[in-house]
Amino acid sequence: MMFYNKKLFDQAGISYPSGDWTWEDFLAIAQKLTRDLDGDGATDQFGAAFSNYFYFWIAWVWSAEAMSLTPGESKRPEH
Repeated sequence: MMFYNKKLFDQAGISYPSGDWTWEDFLAIAQKLTRDLDGDGATDQFGAAFSNYFYFWIAWVWSAEAMSLTPGESKRPEH
């Protein structure tokens, strides 16, 4: 599940996310939406943010065909 701010996409002239987005698409758009709005050298607008609430971030882990790690695990499971 992904929530996005349509206003930021509209202001940047970027199409809304579609079902065929890749991780590379996500990264490229997040980088375009990350901006220093007042020129002070500090980021004021972030192109992506993640909640620390399990039910929000675990879907991102699973969509990358990964599992959350437990002590002693160090890699994603083999298919």
